[in-house]
Amino acid sequence: MILFINCYFIFNLVTVVNCLRLTIEKRIVSSHASLSKRSAVDLQFRRFNNLYYESVLEFGTPPQSIPLVLDTGSSDLWVTLIGNPLCYNKGSGKPPKGLIDCSGLVFYDMDKSQTFDYLKNVTFKIGYADTTYTSGIWIVDIITLPEGHLKDLQFGMAFATNATFSGVLGIGFPAMESVNGYEFAPGKFYPNFPLALKNAGFTNIAAYSIEYNEESKKGSILFGSIDTSRFIGPLYTFPMINEFPGIADEPSTLSLTLDGIGIDGSCEQWVISNTKLPALLDTGSTLIELPHPITQSIASYLNATWSDDHGLFVLACPSDDFLTTTDLAFTFGELHMKIPLRSFILLPDEESNGLCGLGITSSKGRVILGDSFLTHVYTVFDLDNYMISLAPMAKSSLPGKVIEIPANGLIENAVISKSEKWTHFNDITVNEYGFRNYCDGELQDIHSYSSKLNSSSLVYSSNFSSDEEQNSSESVSPSIFNTDSSIKEIYPSLSQKEHLSALLTTISTSEIHKPVTATITDSITTTIRVTKILTVLQCAT
Repeated sequence: MILFINCYFIFNLVTVVNCLRLTIEKRIVSSHASLSKRSAVDLQFRRFNNLYYESVLEFGTPPQSIPLVLDTGSSDLWVTLIGNPLCYNKGSGKPPKGLIDCSGLVFYDMDKSQTFDYLKNVTFKIGYADTTYTSGIWIVDIITLPEGHLKDLQFGMAFATNATFSGVLGIGFPAMESVNGYEFAPGKFYPNFPLALKNAGFTNIAAYSIEYNEESKKGSILFGSIDTSRFIGPLYTFPMINEFPGIADEPSTLSLTLDGIGIDGSCEQWVISNTKLPALLDTGSTLIELPHPITQSIASYLNATWSDDHGLFVLACPSDDFLTTTDLAFTFGELHMKIPLRSFILLPDEESNGLCGLGITSSKGRVILGDSFLTHVYTVFDLDNYMISLAPMAKSSLPGKVIEIPANGLIENAVISKSEKWTHFNDITVNEYGFRNYCDGELQDIHSYSSKLNSSSLVYSSNFSSDEEQNSSESVSPSIFNTDSSIKEIYPSLSQKEHLSALLTTISTSEIHKPVTATITDSITTTIRVTKILTVLQCAT
């Protein structure tokens, strides 16, 4: 899930890591002879433009290098075809409304790929809550890895998009693929990137581990393996949770149970809430999102106030000493993760009047833990066995080795959590303004209250929707393709290249500039128009 956060505020995002640039290599693990054939696919990445994590993959024959936003919150890979009609290419200055600045973007050129093919009679579409949209077709091509080719990978090719990046690499469950809910949708799930690696024999399991180096702003993803040198202590393994039991039999999002959250300061501890909540681990989100009562409590603790002008909580910038000695603590079963509060404070720029911002947004009930959390945590996602493993990230490489994730998902020396997992929404209980002083044993008063959020509003929020978004989703926006030229009518009569050219010419300029009204529902249903809310941190310039 990639979040657009319209700050209307100038911040120096030195604490928010937002980009991964991946070069790909296969690593042969000498300690396991069986890995000589099925090894780990190692994707190295780095931060790009303080906006998002971006990976580079090689598409087609000969290879074309295209950077993609890395996203565990979605499942589709898509690129943008050269010639996007929404690009503003008339020199300097701000693009007119409805157009985007495409400078620095990289496009896919189907005419230069000898291995390009496409799926007949189907289209590819994703709409987003902030009116960002992508419209095109499904194609098939080769991805080149240093030690082999990932052949016949299905992915989307956008004819037109107002996204300000070159594409997305979604690595979630196939159940979250955008294959339903729009005209000429395929209506059939397909093996996305993690599953395609397994099916092609690059890995033994559809699983991967992610590690970051906060200082260098680099990291890597190991498909099929873990690197024991990159985390501290044992891994703790938790079951993924099914946020939509009435729709799906198995988990469809990379989510686990968050058992509690609190403040851990110098000699002080405050358990803000120990209400069980579903938490999505999302590399495509810059910040974190917590239920409003919890966000409000953290804001009150920091004496932060809501600013309508800026669209977030603002506060006097805390001292370095305070930020150094205070953590935001997250409890997952037996594992307690302490993340420096500094990671959730947006530092001011010269135009912000000296105020800092709180890098935590509010929801009705869901939790999204984005990059400001994940940069401190070693994560393992096992899509085959529906498990997530966590451990504190090592600040520097420790003695260790790369080991394969076994087919049953039971990683060597990992601790299997015995805690109960989240099953349904409850009212959120918050302990407000109370601290346990563990230096001298004193205990201040703790005032508890239950949030007034009812069950229906919390269940509604699990569908990634707000009241305003729900109301707007009832209307249907125009198709980006001219509906007078049916795809089903075009395909039988034209060759591949002629047909694609015809599709490009049928894009109506008057419709291109109209925002797509996105239905914010889970993509498991057959009535969806969007699989996720696409966001990238953007601040005013």
